Amino acid sequence: MPKLPDDFDSQLNQIVNQALNVTGWTTRRELEFLGLLAACPTAEGVILEIGSFRGRSATVLANAARM
Repeated sequence: MPKLPDDFDSQLNQIVNQALNVTGWTTRRELEFLGLLAACPTAEGVILEIGSFRGRSATVLANAARM
């Protein structure tokens, strides 16, 4: 299982705050969960998001996956 960075909470909070500036309906809690999933993938491959309004969740997925 992948190990989270020591400052994961801080990094995730920063990523989520940035994403909340994008218009959308995804809640903070949902964004935090997506960030955790992206930072700790359980399989090899890429992340694919189907259907995005303005990119709020896509922002979190992309930035958290780089952790």
